[in-house]
Amino acid sequence: MPVHHKKKKSHLKRGFLYLCSCCAAVIILLIAGFNLESYLNQEQILGTTAEVNTPSENEQEKIFWENFLKENPKYFDGWLELARIYDEEGNSQAKENALKSAREINPNSSVFLP
Repeated sequence: MPVHHKKKKSHLKRGFLYLCSCCAAVIILLIAGFNLESYLNQEQILGTTAEVNTPSENEQEKIFWENFLKENPKYFDGWLELARIYDEEGNSQAKENALKSAREINPNSSVFLP
């Protein structure tokens, strides 16, 4: 075999090894990131491990609208969204209060028509 052919083959092997090494490093970093996230979402309680409860998506949405409406109490659509969330929770009193607030802002809305 000519010398330049061996160098070319050797160069290809190095390139392939470099590519594999880079892919392996990326995979290791992804796995480490996932494990770190899982670790940070746990608490130690008397030597046992417990998952930290994060609010559900619906709960997060409710908290968002409650806080938003404290700052923007005249936002009609926000009261309707909050009423919908309360309805999904089965909290009819809170739903009626939210609808009352919306009705005070826009009593002629088609939402309130029979």
